[in-house]
Amino acid sequence: MSMKCIKLMKHLLFLCLTVLMLVPAHAQNDDENNNFIAAGQPIFIIVIGEYCGIPNNLGTREEAELAKNFKSINPKIRYAWISTQPLTFDNYKHSTIHFDNEEGKGCVRVVYWDGKKSSTPLLYNDLVGATEYFSPKLLKKKVESSYYTEFQKRLKHFQQKKEHLTSRSKEVSDRYVKDVLINQTLMLSPVFSLNLKNVKRITVKENKQVQMRLCLNEQGLLSRIERQDGEVYMECKYEDGLLRELVEYQSDAEPLTTTQYLYNDNEIFKKVVKEETPPYDGKHFYYSCDYYQLQDDFLNCYRTNFSTDTWSIYENIIKREGNKIIDEDDLNKTVYTLSNTKNHLPITITFGKEDGERGQGKFIQKNPLLWVFESYNQTNKFHWDKQGRVIKIESKRKDMEDSEDVTYYFQYEMY
Repeated sequence: MSMKCIKLMKHLLFLCLTVLMLVPAHAQNDDENNNFIAAGQPIFIIVIGEYCGIPNNLGTREEAELAKNFKSINPKIRYAWISTQPLTFDNYKHSTIHFDNEEGKGCVRVVYWDGKKSSTPLLYNDLVGATEYFSPKLLKKKVESSYYTEFQKRLKHFQQKKEHLTSRSKEVSDRYVKDVLINQTLMLSPVFSLNLKNVKRITVKENKQVQMRLCLNEQGLLSRIERQDGEVYMECKYEDGLLRELVEYQSDAEPLTTTQYLYNDNEIFKKVVKEETPPYDGKHFYYSCDYYQLQDDFLNCYRTNFSTDTWSIYENIIKREGNKIIDEDDLNKTVYTLSNTKNHLPITITFGKEDGERGQGKFIQKNPLLWVFESYNQTNKFHWDKQGRVIKIESKRKDMEDSEDVTYYFQYEMY
């Protein structure tokens, strides 16, 4: 046997002995590393099943709600992870709670025990809404979670928004079509000024394969976006030059979705859309409440979505503050720092989690017809023609050895 194998066996033996020595201690202490719950103080336990996770800080949110709403009973709040070992309680009945996978029960659940030997624990088969479940039992009254009341308040605000047309409405409509429907579809930054004068159709190819087509009418308004070689397409409908509807079709069938647009001075907003989500039981819905505001020659974007699954509000905001454009959502934040030049170049970009590791990249102008974005893991080259239209984007990943380079080609048909 080699010396390397002997050392490895000694190391494994040491680990085994360490684990064995820790077992008795775990049987005595009530902490997050064991599932024995000692008598004494009232306690809420957020129980997480095997292979489960808690997305979007829902655990932290619920923990804060329980601490605030049940302050009068001074409970301890902790987490427990259940795989094969159940929760065991230090009461006269020696109550145990096993974690099963029955349909209708959540992957994460909440247990309450008042810590008395004569009492048995209460189990809520979900995480969200724990306050609503436990408050009638523990406080003798129904208490609503603050995130639920905030959800209802903000959703009602969007549902009650009214249209107010002004002289700015046409400008807002045009900027939305150009900056959002065209530029973002073409993978271009909203600060890029794309010349669309007399353009009839834009065809985008990925490595020679057609990916999409954008069609404009003679007034320069976007009329149609085609994807998958025309199988899926969207049509823009206007009234008095204002975008009113974006209708999505598939293979000339009935519309899949219809987005309606309303206006309020410098703002364009979508009429609230309510969509049912799985398990389609009449209780789970998703609301889209996006709006956009034109301020200081920049269209600030506020994408706002509501989900009754967790009574959560998800937001993505893109706004300009001075010489910075900030793109921020619940997880990441990207900041574009613009230069005081006609095309804003060079542009420095920082991206990543606000409280985590941040990356950086830079947009520079090699020459008037070649702009380059460079970061530690990617290089994008933007090629322009002399009329101010992007004609090619070359994208190269530098952090993945087996990734293939991608080239997008832009072809223009003119009136």
